[in-house]
Amino acid sequence: RMLIGRTLRSAAHFMHKSAPAAPLLEALAPIIRGFKTPLTSVHRSLLHDILLPLHRSSEWLQWDRQTPLIGMFHKELVQCILL
Repeated sequence: RMLIGRTLRSAAHFMHKSAPAAPLLEALAPIIRGFKTPLTSVHRSLLHDILLPLHRSSEWLQWDRQTPLIGMFHKELVQCILL
């Protein structure tokens, strides 16, 4: 759990093309769907500290085509956010 969190946290701050964000988010989606409501403080911190900062990725995958880097993992990120 700590390794996945550390990897996604570093991906949020230092995003690059080879960051493994999409596969990790795919693996997290079913786990997050299993969270019970109301969310515990650990689950809320996952949302606020790790998943929400991934939406701020403002780098470009391909500058000439204006493709944002978040496009590489946006679908998986949305699946994690929607409980």
